[in-house]
Amino acid sequence: MKGRSIIVLVVLTIAWVFAPRADAEDTLGFGVNVIPDASDTSEAKLGGSQALWFALTPGQSITRQFDVVSVSDVEQLIEGEILSLRVVDGADRIDVATPSDIASWVTFSPSPLSLGPRQRAKLNVTVTAPTDAEGAFQAFIRVRAEAAQLPEIQSDTPAQTVVRGALAFDQKMWVGVGASGSLVTDFEIVDAVGLTVEDTRTLQIEFANTGETPIAPRGTVELQSLDFTTLVVGPLEYRTAEVLPGQSRYAAVELPPEVEPGPWKVFIVANQGNIQKTASFEKDLTFPRELPTRAPLELWQIAVIALGILLGLLLVVAGWRMLRPSKKGPGVAPHSEASGEPVPAMTAPVEFVAAVPEPSSPVPSRGPEEGNWATQEAERIFRELGLGDDPKR
Repeated sequence: MKGRSIIVLVVLTIAWVFAPRADAEDTLGFGVNVIPDASDTSEAKLGGSQALWFALTPGQSITRQFDVVSVSDVEQLIEGEILSLRVVDGADRIDVATPSDIASWVTFSPSPLSLGPRQRAKLNVTVTAPTDAEGAFQAFIRVRAEAAQLPEIQSDTPAQTVVRGALAFDQKMWVGVGASGSLVTDFEIVDAVGLTVEDTRTLQIEFANTGETPIAPRGTVELQSLDFTTLVVGPLEYRTAEVLPGQSRYAAVELPPEVEPGPWKVFIVANQGNIQKTASFEKDLTFPRELPTRAPLELWQIAVIALGILLGLLLVVAGWRMLRPSKKGPGVAPHSEASGEPVPAMTAPVEFVAAVPEPSSPVPSRGPEEGNWATQEAERIFRELGLGDDPKR
């Protein structure tokens, strides 16, 4: 990909994770914490949190650090590796049989890291951007510990096999590769609904990731009663788990007892780095035990849908009336419905046949000497139309 800048975003969220505290001399245990990159000046603060977000140009390498703490009385060897991720029935699963596409992009140093009893040390994680990579990738990162030495076997004990113990922690990882400026961070505050969780009223704030990088917004929410405008609750703080591009997720805010079912105005502030979004909703909050599958339609939306259906039906009826075949008999010129005047024919000339009006009273029989009355009437009408007096022409 010559002549183009490439940005690689590696997303890895690892908070402090601990093994159980050692109860014996041969028990493994350690904690891992991601050190934020204080030097990150990007708008979305890609590296300024415990999520590992690497922004790289072609051939560039960026290193972040893990703070590793021993909670064991034995010396441990700490190593890292990248594992393949598969989504099975909507759940993320580790696939140890398939190598990860980005395994060669990530290195750990020192490898292994020797961690003494009750000590702490830094494990470096370096990501290098390939020059020909593009797209989005997911994987798991595994940080594992093994005992530095096997326990000694007494000479007077029976023959036995000693298996080295191991302890590992797995976290999901996201990698995005794209041209410089194409990996934009953006999101929307979609809705806020009430939900009862374990007999506790909560407000569920829905976020949609409309950008090209993962997000984890955090912020505050404030509620004002529309029945009692002096009743204001908040600001209440919240944070959201990782939301991948193109996905949505709810952030849960536990509400105090004074927030009861009824009409409320909800004001939300959300921050992702230096990007801030706000939203305001007027909601008749209820607190069911399950989230709605979709947000209910507002009254104006229902009215617009009904009007659209009505207009569609009117157009169908009008089209049917215009296209239906004429019921007028042959030989009779069509008439305008408005004026009753004949509509001029646009085709080749046709033979005119005079329409003889029926008399309002019975026509008396005429003798041969008086001729045929219908023929006489036809000749009269043809003369008036200037067509001669022979209706057979």
